[in-house]
Amino acid sequence: MAQEPSACPQPCTIKQFALLIAGLSILVAFTLGAAWICAEDAAAGRISLSVLQPAVDLISRHGEPWVAQASLVFPRIGFGLSAVLILLAFICLIQRTSRAATLPLICLSLAISIQVPALMNELQWCIPLLTLLGILVLTSLHFTTEAQEASSQDSRSGIFEITVLSLIVFAGALLRLYALNQVPDNFEGELTPFSIGATSIPGMVAANAGVGGPWAPLGLLYYVPIWLSAHLYGTTIVSLRISSAIVGIVSIPLLYIFMRSAFNKSAALWGAFFFAMDSLHVGWSRTDVHPHDVTTWPTILLCLCTVKAFQTGKNLYFAATALLMGLTWHQYPSGQSAFLIPVLALVLSLFAEPKIFSRLNWRLGWLALGVTLWAVGLPVSYYAATGEWHWSNPFTLTGERALWANQQSNLEVAVQIAEATLLHSAQYIQGLFYRAPFLFHQDILPVVPPFHPRTFPWMLSACLIPASLLLLSRLNRRHAGYAVLAAWIVIAILPGALSKEPFPKRSATFYVALDCLVAVYVAWMLAILKRHASKFIVIPVQVGLASLCVAYFCFCSILWFSERQWKFGTPGEQIVADRAAPFIHSGTVVITDLWEDYSEGKILWLMLDTLANPHNRPNAWIFASPPDTEMWKRYACSPRSAVENLNFSAWPYRWSKLREQVPEIQATTTWSNSVYIFKDRRRERSGDPPPALAELIGCCPQAAVTKIPRQASLTTDYYIVECQRAF
Repeated sequence: MAQEPSACPQPCTIKQFALLIAGLSILVAFTLGAAWICAEDAAAGRISLSVLQPAVDLISRHGEPWVAQASLVFPRIGFGLSAVLILLAFICLIQRTSRAATLPLICLSLAISIQVPALMNELQWCIPLLTLLGILVLTSLHFTTEAQEASSQDSRSGIFEITVLSLIVFAGALLRLYALNQVPDNFEGELTPFSIGATSIPGMVAANAGVGGPWAPLGLLYYVPIWLSAHLYGTTIVSLRISSAIVGIVSIPLLYIFMRSAFNKSAALWGAFFFAMDSLHVGWSRTDVHPHDVTTWPTILLCLCTVKAFQTGKNLYFAATALLMGLTWHQYPSGQSAFLIPVLALVLSLFAEPKIFSRLNWRLGWLALGVTLWAVGLPVSYYAATGEWHWSNPFTLTGERALWANQQSNLEVAVQIAEATLLHSAQYIQGLFYRAPFLFHQDILPVVPPFHPRTFPWMLSACLIPASLLLLSRLNRRHAGYAVLAAWIVIAILPGALSKEPFPKRSATFYVALDCLVAVYVAWMLAILKRHASKFIVIPVQVGLASLCVAYFCFCSILWFSERQWKFGTPGEQIVADRAAPFIHSGTVVITDLWEDYSEGKILWLMLDTLANPHNRPNAWIFASPPDTEMWKRYACSPRSAVENLNFSAWPYRWSKLREQVPEIQATTTWSNSVYIFKDRRRERSGDPPPALAELIGCCPQAAVTKIPRQASLTTDYYIVECQRAF
């Protein structure tokens, strides 16, 4: 049976291909250029993108009062918008030619009304209204067919569309890059050993398999953006965050391309806007910790190729789908389940088109190849690092984080998984509309008291339920976009639902799929209005929605940059590294005692460029961590013993670009300088010097001592001690 005209893609002309390449080139140049300005500002001690500071300050200053009075302002705005929409619906009802546009306006009005009590933390009477809203959407479906098809056939890219997309990318980039070096004012640094591994290509392969150090299931895709940013901007805190921000910015137009191919340009623009403003992904794009946003672009690319494969049946798209299915293994576990999206999309398409197997025939074998590539991802990772095949169960990689980690009978595990999956899925839904039960310290969300923090932007979630009902009810249509998006939503939630705790980071791409879902609903509503309502109805709605977009962008800017939640400032570890850098030169041995808070990895990351500088080589970096106080005493009096005991197979030299210095260190017979960097372990302040400092002064009376006192971003005193002596 032939495909529907609305589902068939338009052929790509040479002109369109050239425009695509030019647009991508401009995007890459814009992203890297903005990131470079951020790095330069950070190096000069300014706020990143400081040229925009007057505009951001203006928004914050004028918007702060109404954000401070949010409990009064938001209900007034919400009910006011609802009343306006009801009025427009009444006008449509009176006009015979516009009656078809009445129900969408009523649906949106009720959705906004429901959001007000939800924001005010009063959800008890919202459930019946949500059900009513779903019924209204279902009854309006007979109006959607011609509107959807008319909108789907529009494949032209105009100046207006390009301009709007550019503004969306710029707004998303601003939220992800502005003040990136100072917000937040702390350095989480939990994964800095793995970030250090990204500074060397052989090192990242070893780090990915945990050879010679701790093991975390991050995947090779985690290291590539950090390798790029570290080589362009250095091993600084802002370069770590830039690696996350670049991925987040590039994902915005990538999502637009997917939505444009799967649905239409209206849905594509709305999807790009919703993702650009998504609070969770803005936070993850500003992080120096986990690669939550890195899972987004492989999933989007996979969905794009799957849609194209089902639409065209071409081997090229099926081959790309298979390769991307295999690639999804090599990333953070929250995105590893994405390889199932094409499989589930095929099953959903089968209900709509029973002859899909005969239409695509042997090409579906590419999906089997994709599953196989995913399954061998773990042994391939081990082989790349060690040269040996190591066959393991890929579902045991996350260890205790998975529901099936404990050894139990198959029945007990099945019951536990079923119960927890239902509970966690309910908690995810609760987190969308009312309150997030689980927010890990790495899920950065701005909060406006007295409203509860939620994992989905407030202005968007009103449309979520009707959009879901609309999507699921239209799966009987042979439309690849609907099947792929529905599969994406289901598959994306699995890593979190099957975890012991449903932290949002464990279902990172689930929220991107919801952004797309809401975009489909908004595009559907606008298509109906444009087709059936008069311009006196359409223009106010369009102006209102545009105003809401601008207002929401300003609202996000205020939350991120008005110091309501975070103070602007330089993280303390950066201060320590900057003070220690001048002490490092050729012939220096650095011995550190940096206990707790991942400080060992954080300081090494920040000092890595200094240590790798040819003018400062050879040098050696040695950890002397508690509780082995005897080791510290021995190293204080005999730094040569520290060099002799240096383990080059451990992660600092096995993973990082310091591996290049191993022959130099082994060939060096005389060292001229020893530098000690350590924390004051005492929790209470004291006028006496810490014991570690006393040990050093006793062994080297001429030592030069630099104290960095505790301050806003330093929870304890740091000491840098230099002892110039040949050994």
